Amino acid sequence: MVIQMSALWPLLACLLSIAQAQHSLNQSSLAINNAEGRMLRAGGPLAREDSVMSGKYEILRCGAGIANSNAAMLQELLPQVWQNLQAARTDAQLGTTSVHGFTSFFKSNDNKATVNAIFGDISAGSEVVLNPDEAVRAGKQTSSPILVCLNAEDSLTQGLYHYMCTNENGYGIGHWQNSELIALCPKFFKLTAAPTANLCPSVLHNSLVPNDHRLLVNQYALFVYQLAHLYIPWHKRIGTATSQVTSYIQAAADANVVDSVGRPDNYAFYAAGKRVLPLPQLNDRVATSFLKP
Repeated sequence: MVIQMSALWPLLACLLSIAQAQHSLNQSSLAINNAEGRMLRAGGPLAREDSVMSGKYEILRCGAGIANSNAAMLQELLPQVWQNLQAARTDAQLGTTSVHGFTSFFKSNDNKATVNAIFGDISAGSEVVLNPDEAVRAGKQTSSPILVCLNAEDSLTQGLYHYMCTNENGYGIGHWQNSELIALCPKFFKLTAAPTANLCPSVLHNSLVPNDHRLLVNQYALFVYQLAHLYIPWHKRIGTATSQVTSYIQAAADANVVDSVGRPDNYAFYAAGKRVLPLPQLNDRVATSFLKP
């Protein structure tokens, strides 16, 4: 059977029309996302009518002043993150003598200062140095980190919600366009607050087993992951911090001495390991799992 090209033109025209309509819809959605993101970063009475601080971190659109709200949860969680990172900083000073995985994830004592500085910036909420493109868009070189809760019913964030929170494979926390704006989806607040020791891998034939990222699927580790992405200098940063954590623990442990301090997941794996094993002598099997033979 021979199909005349003239018979195909209506179908091709229809498909082209659909493609153009989808492109137009995507561009419109992107414009809405950009407008909401810029508004939240720039401030103003609408963006700031639901605002509260935790240290130097601003928390937007999360239910400030309301009992049991997401804002209240963050105000309880964030000081715990900073407190546990102080323990990680102390451990990092031990360098390769640490039994909590410094050697596995950072390889050399030459990286002690860098790891300590990143954890220090996260704890302090230091100003974030923006990459050149973001600096031009923001009209400034640095900015403080902003946490914003996205909600499908919130007219100020519903565009960003549909853009960032409808990915079934994500964990509900991610950067908006690699800026200092960290978006929190409803899914994030359903995660456990901290990792547990049963999530730590074991060493089998010089490999970490199971090779996955389940040690990071909790609020504490995901915060460290996203915030490390903020504070690693943009020109040294490896990978992008999205709501999907795609790296596995073996890849983090296999990173070389230079790449290891440019990977946000290495900081998160290390911090999570230190969080669940404050006293390694209580569980030698798990502690040993962070010592790569």
